Parts: sequence; C-alpha cells; structure tokens
Amino acid sequence: MKLIISITTIVLLLILSSCSSEPKKELSKSFATQSALNYSARQGEFLYNKYCTVCHGAGGEGDGFNAFNLDPKPRDFTDFEYLSNFSDDRLFEAINQGGRGINKSVNMPSWKNVIKDYQVSYLVSYIRHFSTTNNNNEMIEK
Repeated sequence: MKLIISITTIVLLLILSSCSSEPKKELSKSFATQSALNYSARQGEFLYNKYCTVCHGAGGEGDGFNAFNLDPKPRDFTDFEYLSNFSDDRLFEAINQGGRGINKSVNMPSWKNVIKDYQVSYLVSYIRHFSTTNNNNEMIEK
C-alpha cells in the first residue's frame, strides 16, 4: 500500500513540476487573429479552415496542399488590388456557384449544396480579412 502511495505521489509531483506557472509569452496565431476579427469573420475562419485551406492555404495565398496540382492556381486572397475589384456579392456568388458559375476556373467547386447562404457570408467576411490585413501591412512598410 505504501508503495502505491509513493508512486502516486511521485507521479503527481512530476505532473505538477511539468506545469509552468508562467503564462505563455506567445499567443497562437489563431487566437491573435480571432481577437482582431468580428463575429462573422470568426465564423468564416472556422469554415475556411474546414473547406478552403486545402487549396487556398491557411494564409489565403493560394498555396494550399492541393494548389500544386491545380492549373490555374487557386486565387491569392491577400492580393488587395485584385480582390478589391470584386463586391461581396460577387465573392458570395463565386463560393456558392463555383468557378464555372462566374466564368472563372472550373477547378473551384460549387459549395451551394454544402455550405448554407449565411455561412457563405461568413466566408466572404473572412476572405476580406486576408486582403485588408495584407494591404495594411504594405502601407505600414512603405
């Protein structure tokens, strides 16, 4: 019995000693990003990570896992000049109908049977975040 108590005590001490009492100095990118996003964009981030990252990449640069297999390459959402030419309605239409529906790449699938309209609006909010953030960073660097 004493052996079990001793082993349990040692295990607990090891567990407690591995826990740091100092707060983490680095915030995860996701947490830092989410704190800067409004509700719609935060919801869009979840959907984007689920459906879009594989082609468009986590940073929206068109460099996702499947991007190298696609021609033309997926759209770079960090390109402020390009994206500013499209209204939110046009982006909504692109996601809902896919590339073929807006006379763009047929590689972009239609998501209308998978993602609800209100969720597409969330995605549009999040996609706008990429180009706005990139444009602000470029303005700071100049």
